[in-house]
Amino acid sequence: MKKSDHLTDVLIDDYTVNVLEFLTNTDGVAVLVDQPWNREREALDSFMKAGRLFVIANLLELRIAWPEIFEKVRPERASV
Repeated sequence: MKKSDHLTDVLIDDYTVNVLEFLTNTDGVAVLVDQPWNREREALDSFMKAGRLFVIANLLELRIAWPEIFEKVRPERASV
């Protein structure tokens, strides 16, 4: 099953192929957990520049980045 088939607004993954598929086929936002195997990310640059891709060092960092991610997913609710 493709990640884009899950009908979610946010994907958290450590595999660039999954992240690219999700971002290409949805309007969602992705969080890539940095790992040695996913450091070649040129195919994802445009999504990062568009603010649809966030890269975090570990899942604990997600707590810090979540307000910014949430704003990208639901801009109409960001001020709530």
